[in-house]
Amino acid sequence: MNLAVYYNCATCSELLEYSIIEMLKVTKHIVLHFQKKTNIQTQANPRHLNKYLKLARKYRVQLFEFWPDGNKTPKGNETQKRNIGLKQAQMQGFGYFMSIDEDEIYDGEELLQAFNTFVDHNWDSSVCRLLTYYKKPTLQVTPPEDYYTSVFYKCDSRIFQEGMKFPVKVDPARKMRPDRLKIFDWNELTMHHYSYVRKDIREKLETQSASVNFKDRIDNIVNHYNKHKNTNPAYWGGKQEKHFDLKEVKNHFNIKI
Repeated sequence: MNLAVYYNCATCSELLEYSIIEMLKVTKHIVLHFQKKTNIQTQANPRHLNKYLKLARKYRVQLFEFWPDGNKTPKGNETQKRNIGLKQAQMQGFGYFMSIDEDEIYDGEELLQAFNTFVDHNWDSSVCRLLTYYKKPTLQVTPPEDYYTSVFYKCDSRIFQEGMKFPVKVDPARKMRPDRLKIFDWNELTMHHYSYVRKDIREKLETQSASVNFKDRIDNIVNHYNKHKNTNPAYWGGKQEKHFDLKEVKNHFNIKI
């Protein structure tokens, strides 16, 4: 399989194994792109590095360290990290690249079929819709967010660029010029985003690249999370306050946190 997958590893090692298990159904070339310092220049929790080492041995995947640049913004460091992974994949002769976060999980069979379709039709970029989860792997945001995630990119002269115009809403650090874009339908491919399923939600909020948008509300978001019960509305960070309704769903990947 001519696909290189680089995981943006930072502060969510507790979900990573579930994602790797599914990804191995698609490709064996998986790299855990970890860092000992966060993108805001704080020391990363050593428990994550220990988990990465264990997973690399268990599943025979690779480790590759990233050193954040103190002169760049957090999002600038994230973009640079993804571009380093892309360059590494190109240097090793891979024709296709996928940059993914630790809390993102695809059904492996569905992802493999989508990749084969992507290659057969000679697209160079792709996105799909996502389902988001809060606190538990059985609490899903409803209706789904009006958001997409980048999936496969063809390796060529393009790189990830934050300010790039893009046809749909995606992570600014995962935008590449889409000359031949495939937008996967819900029934073709869906990403399961366990964005707010964490052992330590404060760690996520304080270290993620977008934390500048809600730094003054972190305490309120953490308190809401810790006290949250049943399907009461979720509350999380963003440029504006975000509240979402939730519904109970099955635990798709048998996740235990």
